[in-house]
Amino acid sequence: MAVNPDFQGKGLSREIMKQFIAKVSGASKIWLVTHPENKAVKFYESFGFKITERKENYFGDGTPRVKMVLNITQNA
Repeated sequence: MAVNPDFQGKGLSREIMKQFIAKVSGASKIWLVTHPENKAVKFYESFGFKITERKENYFGDGTPRVKMVLNITQNA
C-alpha cells in the first residue's frame, strides 16, 4: 500500500487498512513482506500484525525483509 505524499498524515492508510481487513474477514490470516526498517512496521503492528520471519536476501538483491502476519480469527 502506498499513499501519495500530498495526502499522507490524514488517516487514509489507517482507513484503507481497516476496510481491507474487514473485506477479508473470512480469511484466517493476512501476511505481508516489508523491509525491517520501514516505518510502516509500527503501523502494521498497530493492527495486530506480528513479525514471524526475517530473511536476509528475500528477493535475491541482498536486502533483508520481514514477514508479518495478522491472524484474523484471533482479532474477530
